[in-house]
Amino acid sequence: MDHSAAEEKSVTLLEDDEFRAALRKWFEGFHAHVRSMSEEDIRLRINSYLRQEEQYREKVRFILHTLSDRGARPQTALDIGSSAGGLSVALAQAGLTVDGVEPSAAGVTAAELRAKRCGVAAASFQVGIGEALPFPDGRFDLVVSVAVLEHVQDPQAVVRETFRVLRPGGHAMFEVPNYLFPFEPHYKIAWLPMMPKPLGKLYASARGGNPDFLDELNYTNAWNVRRLFDRAGFVEMRDLYASYLAGKAEQAPWAGRGGRLARMPWSAGLIRTLLSAGPGAWFLNRAVYLLARKSPR
Repeated sequence: MDHSAAEEKSVTLLEDDEFRAALRKWFEGFHAHVRSMSEEDIRLRINSYLRQEEQYREKVRFILHTLSDRGARPQTALDIGSSAGGLSVALAQAGLTVDGVEPSAAGVTAAELRAKRCGVAAASFQVGIGEALPFPDGRFDLVVSVAVLEHVQDPQAVVRETFRVLRPGGHAMFEVPNYLFPFEPHYKIAWLPMMPKPLGKLYASARGGNPDFLDELNYTNAWNVRRLFDRAGFVEMRDLYASYLAGKAEQAPWAGRGGRLARMPWSAGLIRTLLSAGPGAWFLNRAVYLLARKSPR
């Protein structure tokens, strides 16, 4: 190895160490207080976040494909609760100019390092909260948010702010857990649908979780999330979770080529039948993928 190559490798290793340290600080500031975790658990979780933008590329293709079918081709996007920057960077890599807002300064640092590592200049990040977005009215074509609305202090205020910063005709795509499904995704344990929190605290504690975390959690489901968006003035609301799963199964143009569903193309019709509407969508879907539009007038 020549001298210049050795120097380049040394710089890369230092950058990796800096990025890992930033991810750890962000991770421990939130995830580590949900339940006790060993050092090995933390290391594995940090490793999973190193290339998080790659994990989001399929979802970004799905969102943009869905919007294209509706005649929309967004150029600007806002990521509310951008965490360590994976979704924002994936959107920027798909050609959008992206702003990320994240309440954790450690998350902003990690996101900025991710963008630098990926050579992405079209994604910028700042500390902020969804209840008071630091942007003018009508700034964005698209607002996205993944696994955030269940954590905010005022979900209705976040949705109103989303409506405000969208241009007329713009779209919002929010992904949240479905708490009518019998699983809690943060504690990663079975869970009674919409379990009363006093009971939930006892149960979480018995399973090794931090019961106080429930005080920070909003139970979300297709009904109450749709109501938030309706009250804010959104129109054309649709839950796309079943469409996403079915598309993965039938290898839609946006879908990746791996995963369990890709090996079960026969399941696409079954997914659409069972999970698109009614009790199946209410109780069997693990998440809600709500796409909503701001009226063009």
